[in-house]
Amino acid sequence: MHVPIEHRLLPLPLGQLLFKHVLEVTLKELKNAEFCKGTILLMDRGFYSLAVIVILLESGFQFIMGMPLTAPFYKQAIREAYEVILDTENYYPSIRIHAWTKTISFAAPRRGRGPNSHELALYLFHDSQKQADDQQRQARKFVKMKEALESDRSLYKKGNSYGKYFELEYDADGKFVGIANNKEAQRDKMKECGFFGFLGPVGLNCEKVLSLVRNRDYIEKDYECYKTRMRRPRHSLEEHLEGKIFLVYITTILEMRIHRRMDYLLLHCVVLIGKRSVVFIGTTWYFLD
Repeated sequence: MHVPIEHRLLPLPLGQLLFKHVLEVTLKELKNAEFCKGTILLMDRGFYSLAVIVILLESGFQFIMGMPLTAPFYKQAIREAYEVILDTENYYPSIRIHAWTKTISFAAPRRGRGPNSHELALYLFHDSQKQADDQQRQARKFVKMKEALESDRSLYKKGNSYGKYFELEYDADGKFVGIANNKEAQRDKMKECGFFGFLGPVGLNCEKVLSLVRNRDYIEKDYECYKTRMRRPRHSLEEHLEGKIFLVYITTILEMRIHRRMDYLLLHCVVLIGKRSVVFIGTTWYFLD
């Protein structure tokens, strides 16, 4: 991880339509600055949409994007990988985690001849500790949902989560008997526990993808720490907010230089970034929502 060399603020509110505009402007600026070659755009799952993926594919930039469970192809990939991801051949000792990769094709305009489609890789990871935590969390959620349904049966709708994971039982006379678990649906939901995934260029190794993503996590967590110490950066004037974020940016540079000189102590290098900003580090742009 390297010292940040640039930062910029993004306008609020950062809705999906506004983000698309900001992304297009940012990509244009990066191209004008000749950052295209070797640059990787890193985004969390909150920025996922097919429209954003098309914009990125048309730009020619490489990117790695976190995947939400709302993405159908991601949920389907989890079901496909569930039976095989824990095979020994899918274990990576360097990152102590199992990983599995699938190539996915997206329709998007392409220059020159050939089909208007692009291939991306879905890098799927499985963490056993995360799986245990997720399963405990999901089990408690099912219990609370059933208790809520027992108290108020009007919560039950065929199209909502209550209707998906539970069933109302009635006797032959149509009298309500009780609430039963939809075991098949609940077991299927439990299969998602422990998984997390990223969409990115074909050909990267799983260790590289996870390393880049973890660096981004360090940035976000460290900035949250600084933001807490600075109090929440809310100001009536935009100039005041810009000044405070700029101080965090300068602090980042100083702290990074200190950590680089203390590598022999095996301290983690950290990067701080404004919640509304984009910071360029080495050859990676980090987008935080």
